[in-house]
Amino acid sequence: MHEVEFQNWLNHARSVGYTDTEIRTLLLKAGWSYQHVNELMHARGLTPGSAYPNAHGHMVKHAPVNARILLAITLVVGVVLIGLAALLFVILQ
Repeated sequence: MHEVEFQNWLNHARSVGYTDTEIRTLLLKAGWSYQHVNELMHARGLTPGSAYPNAHGHMVKHAPVNARILLAITLVVGVVLIGLAALLFVILQ
């Protein structure tokens, strides 16, 4: 892919909502070398992302924490803490 074609593809990918990490993953899965992708991403000031080839050559991507999961965990921890505080209050009475 030539420089102009790549820039057009990159602009399109960003316009439809792909993150830098997703763009990196797509390029690596398409067969681009890790080093070449790093150079392209760095040259354009894009974030490096977290997709990288593991020891078996498979792409590994650290998924971002889903906001709903984080909220659910926070609520559960809050309820448990309130329950423990109530129990402690009853015991100390």
